[in-house]
Amino acid sequence: MPYHITVLPASTKAGRETIRALLASDSKPSVRAIYRDPSKAPAEFIKNSNFEAVKGDVGDGNSFNFAGSNAVFYIPPPTYDGTDQGEWATRAAANVEKALKDANVKRLVILSAIGAENPSG
Repeated sequence: MPYHITVLPASTKAGRETIRALLASDSKPSVRAIYRDPSKAPAEFIKNSNFEAVKGDVGDGNSFNFAGSNAVFYIPPPTYDGTDQGEWATRAAANVEKALKDANVKRLVILSAIGAENPSG
């Protein structure tokens, strides 16, 4: 039975590289990638039969789900519109947490650099 991994959001540099590594893996997991605009999924991914691009936005908890996923790779996206990064990260994390619970996903990997620009704390 194939292992199903969801990457959210898939459009970040880290998301793309994660998907690329997963699709090249000998274990051949199926990868569901969540994009605000699935048409922006790279052609190299789309031609892989183990890849699926779906529409969703981490800022809208009703726009995505993790149904059928064994694991989720989550990269908290930055904001560029002046929104408080901590407030945004908290709201997005709550959306991810709800989707994890709803789908009963037991494995979560988070890759974050939020606050990396700060000298401490």
